[in-house]
Amino acid sequence: MCQRQHRLCSILDGYSRYIVHHRIRQQMTERDVVIIVQRALEAFPGCQPRIISDTGPQSIANDFKAFVKIKGMDHVRTSPYFHRAMASWSAGTGT
Repeated sequence: MCQRQHRLCSILDGYSRYIVHHRIRQQMTERDVVIIVQRALEAFPGCQPRIISDTGPQSIANDFKAFVKIKGMDHVRTSPYFHRAMASWSAGTGT
């Protein structure tokens, strides 16, 4: 049996834990992350979010860094499996 791994990218509101936008992909490239963040920004125009991510290859890629800079967002990177960041995600997704 062939097992496939899928990646989940969720954009959460840090205050309410509301899932602003999410996508599931078989691969998650920096281009995919940029598109997901852009869709979240389109859903809530005028917001200046702060991106909190781990140090995965998608979030440290030069294209993503350029996108964040162009949009005027702050980007905070956490350690992988950082308990506070994971707690925010778990609270937002109900897991």
